Amino acid sequence: MKRISFVAMIAIMVFAIMPVSASAFMGKRDVVVDGIALSGGAINKNNNTFVPFRELFTQLGLTVEYDSKSKKVTGTKGELQVTFTVGSKKANINGVNKTLQVAPFNSNGSVYVPLRIVSEATGSKVVYLKDVDIVLVNSPSFEGLIYDSPSGSLEITKEGELTKTNNLVLIDFLGFLPEEEIVYEIDISSGTDHDYKVTLTPDAVIEYIED
Repeated sequence: MKRISFVAMIAIMVFAIMPVSASAFMGKRDVVVDGIALSGGAINKNNNTFVPFRELFTQLGLTVEYDSKSKKVTGTKGELQVTFTVGSKKANINGVNKTLQVAPFNSNGSVYVPLRIVSEATGSKVVYLKDVDIVLVNSPSFEGLIYDSPSGSLEITKEGELTKTNNLVLIDFLGFLPEEEIVYEIDISSGTDHDYKVTLTPDAVIEYIED
C-alpha cells in the first residue's frame, strides 16, 4: 500500500507559488484513479461520467493519440486498443463496436470520453461514492493508498472503499498534486551578500539554493 503525505508550513513570505487543483473543492464530482485525483474534474451527462481523455488514458497507462482531422481519440496498452470519435455514439474496443448513450464531446479545449467504458476495458474497478460524489477507479495493480495531511488521514483500499477522519482531509487530498515538485517557494533574503530561497516539496524536503 502506498502512503503519500502533504505537510503545510506557515511562514512570512515575499512571494509564494501554490498549485491549486480545479477539483479541490466539495460540490463537484471528482474522479480518483489509482489514488490520484484527476485535475480536469468530471462532467455528468445523462448519468454518465465524462473526463478529459488525455489525463485518464495517461493515468491508466495507455498511450494517447488524437487525430484532429477525424476527431478520433485512441488509447493503447499492450493488446488493448480503445477508440472514440468526437460526436459519435460508437466506440471501438479491440475491434468490437460499442454503442454509447452519450457521444464524446469537446469542452474548454479538451475531449471528454465516458469514464466507465475506458476503465472497465482496462480491467479496473469503478466505484461511485455517492456521499462524497467521487468516482474511484482502481486498476488491477492498485494496492491501496494512505494519505496524511495536517487536517487528518484518508485511506483508499484496492476494493474501492474510502475512509477519512474528516472532510477537510478530503479537500486536501483532492487538491494534492503529487507531480508538482514545488509547493511553496519562499524568498528569505537577509539583505546580506548572500540571498537564499527555500523550496518546500510535498514530502517537506527543504533545499537551500544560493543565488
